[in-house]
Amino acid sequence: MYGNSKEAAMGYVGGIIDGEGAIFITHDYFQHKSPVHRIEIRIGMIHKEAVDFLVTTLNVGKVFLEKSYANKRPMYRLVYQNRDDIRNVLDQVYPYLLVKK
Repeated sequence: MYGNSKEAAMGYVGGIIDGEGAIFITHDYFQHKSPVHRIEIRIGMIHKEAVDFLVTTLNVGKVFLEKSYANKRPMYRLVYQNRDDIRNVLDQVYPYLLVKK
């Protein structure tokens, strides 16, 4: 990132989440019991440096390398499933989101 402006960095992070990320709620049923709902934020990119930048800027998260298929380039995935991590990420990024706001 050019310069060290936190606001510029957060704008970049918001743009990545808007363009490459997914924010969704899923539910699972466990043996005829009530559903359990989970919220997730996922971001997948082929450039590890960009995903590492997200982790560094947001101060939370871990990057996973997904298995590549049919000679395709590997994808680096950043997944937030912990409720506190998600709240932390959304609190920081919300003002910079346009599409997923």
